Amino acid sequence: MIRVKVTGAGAVGLFVLAALLSQAPEGMACTCLGEWPSLRQTMRKLPLAATAEVLAQGRLERARLYTDLDVAYLDVRIIKKVHGTEQRQTIRLWDPMVGSSCSLDLRPFSPGSYIAFAAEPPSPESKELFEALGINPAADDYLLRGCGTYYERLDSLEAAQHFPKKSKRP
Repeated sequence: MIRVKVTGAGAVGLFVLAALLSQAPEGMACTCLGEWPSLRQTMRKLPLAATAEVLAQGRLERARLYTDLDVAYLDVRIIKKVHGTEQRQTIRLWDPMVGSSCSLDLRPFSPGSYIAFAAEPPSPESKELFEALGINPAADDYLLRGCGTYYERLDSLEAAQHFPKKSKRP
């Protein structure tokens, strides 16, 4: 399957199509075409950008086609808010395409690891997609996106506290 950049109502239809095609043979995979934003670009645009410590991974109860990509969400404790108005210290970050060929690979983010991310709250227009995928993000949860850089693993607490580092100019 190929994913293209679509916004508005067309995006919901595209993701529903992606969800239906997630049951396709393993030879089909989600592919991102074109230029996509870096993490620093997405951090400026999405409602929440932060660094955090991963507290827990969550998996879905029902088996999916891509069983290796089974981490549906991360519970995280915010260390440094880069952008946004979120006041809570602990939030849930969802892979909105978990178990499909467009799934994010959140397995490396085990409890105790660190992440920098840009995320957005779930849209009510995506309810049908979430039902098709068997997920149920709460209105105050956040979604990570694909096709671009919306998250990055950080090596340490110190890296999380000082992210993003300012580039040094010659």
